[in-house]
Amino acid sequence: MAITAISAAEPPSPHGIVEAVAPHVTLSPLGDAQLQGACPFCGSQAFRVRPAYNTFHCFGCGVGGDARMFEVKIGDAPV
Repeated sequence: MAITAISAAEPPSPHGIVEAVAPHVTLSPLGDAQLQGACPFCGSQAFRVRPAYNTFHCFGCGVGGDARMFEVKIGDAPV
């Protein structure tokens, strides 16, 4: 994962990726290591969450990152 200005400047989220995403996306299992759902940013069904890596990625719009990046993008990041 590339270090961006947001992820480098901000402390990591106190939440795990599933805790950050679950209030916004209905997640269902995809194999043993991933969860899937509709992307809250573009609506694509190609939204994936990888709890073991604490990351998310949408193959539809390309947005992705860690829990902190998700909170910033969705607008839930603490000020």
